[in-house]
Amino acid sequence: MEEAGLHQSAGRITVSGAERGLGPAEASIAALEQDLSRSPFHAPEAHRLSELGLGERELAAAESRGRLVRLAEGLVLLPSAPARAMRELAALEQPFTLSAARKALGTTRRVAVPPAGAPGLPGLDAPRRLLTARSGPLSTRRTQLSR
Repeated sequence: MEEAGLHQSAGRITVSGAERGLGPAEASIAALEQDLSRSPFHAPEAHRLSELGLGERELAAAESRGRLVRLAEGLVLLPSAPARAMRELAALEQPFTLSAARKALGTTRRVAVPPAGAPGLPGLDAPRRLLTARSGPLSTRRTQLSR
């Protein structure tokens, strides 16, 4: 495919080196990428997205081009965030609490525990990746990454 000058990403085939612009939203997405590069797990709040003029349509377009990943409606991070989260969480003493994970990632509960049904960050979201040491309130539950 590369020999033909094509590139495959996120299920899309494009011409290598083709403009990945997002039209009028390009500057806003670039600003958001800058914010997230400084604080990778500090997802922008609704008011910041509004300031940037980014709605669901613009975020979906950025996600389809591999520029952002949406964990839930209005909850976006850079595509590198899930893998980085796994590395950070794997380095924690096992099992770990949600509070310890939040602190290690430098994020909020909103990012660490997205709404039910949303994919969230790996290691905190997928039951197949978690082992629960004991049941109880989420804030005191200890989880361990399965290997």
